[in-house]
Amino acid sequence: MTYRGKLIAVFLPMIIIPLIAFMFIIIGLTCSELVDYKKSVMEFTGITLTGSINSESENLMRDNLFDFFYFRTRMYERAAETLINLEQDIVVIITDDDRIFSSSDYFEELLSGQKQFAALVKEFAAKGGVRSIFLPKNGDSSEYLVYAEHSEIGECYNVILSPIDLVRRPLYKVFVGIVPIILIFILAVVAAALAVSRSFTTPLTKLAMGVDEICSKKYDAVIDYRSGSVEFRKLADNFNSMAANLREEMNQRESFENELKGSIAEKEILLKELNHRVKNNMQIISSLLELQSNSACCKENAADYRTAISRINTMALVHEKLYQSNDFTSLELSSRYNQKLWMGVKKEQILL
Repeated sequence: MTYRGKLIAVFLPMIIIPLIAFMFIIIGLTCSELVDYKKSVMEFTGITLTGSINSESENLMRDNLFDFFYFRTRMYERAAETLINLEQDIVVIITDDDRIFSSSDYFEELLSGQKQFAALVKEFAAKGGVRSIFLPKNGDSSEYLVYAEHSEIGECYNVILSPIDLVRRPLYKVFVGIVPIILIFILAVVAAALAVSRSFTTPLTKLAMGVDEICSKKYDAVIDYRSGSVEFRKLADNFNSMAANLREEMNQRESFENELKGSIAEKEILLKELNHRVKNNMQIISSLLELQSNSACCKENAADYRTAISRINTMALVHEKLYQSNDFTSLELSSRYNQKLWMGVKKEQILL
């Protein structure tokens, strides 16, 4: 993984987690409206039923009022996504004998003329949940959210009708209010990411490239970093100083190695010349002793000359072995050299 990828892996959770937390805060603020609505339900007492209601029905409705509050609260717990407007809701109560009472004159007349509505309410109450229904209004068909629940008090059905437009309007307002905030937050996150990239990723990438060049034996690497934090500028200056010192040291080392190679080559030439002269001198000495032994006056003198010649030849063989060997710390003599060394020579005669 590259340095940029590692930085992204570190900073990306730091950006995503606050974004998710921010969204949950917005959702929590939105849902808090439902809590406020529950409080308003408990304070709701102004249900005005129109039409001819006898005392028995009125008592029935009043007895059912507390259960209606409970039923209304449960409705919003089950349909939390519908921010229904309390003032615009239509309250409908249907008795078991299909009599309809409504908080709206229009809907009481409308629903009383549609006997199938009572059957739908009973079906909705049996299935539970929030349903959608189309009802005529002002010569047109409008969509309403319907929630129905059977009440054990008074043996009737509580119904709430909410215009779908009033349900969607608060959600649209919330959406319109949240989207700009989210966009601003995203732009802020992008700006922060760019700032982090400029402050950390760019200098670290340059430093990594400089280290790679040094590892590739490119000692002329220089990090040009003049902007940003003081710490990274100081780090770049220290790296450049280190690279300059290393470059100077490598140049001195290369110069010393060249001088050492020249000195070794010169010494090898001198050593070859010296070995050649030693070999020639030993041959001359051996030849002179050979001539002197031929003119010796007695056998004892001739034997002494031969002993000296043998010793000279022995030293010549040892010198030849040393000359051919690259290691002067030890000398290994093969059987061929041993035969030459010991051939016709007594042990006490070749002691050096």
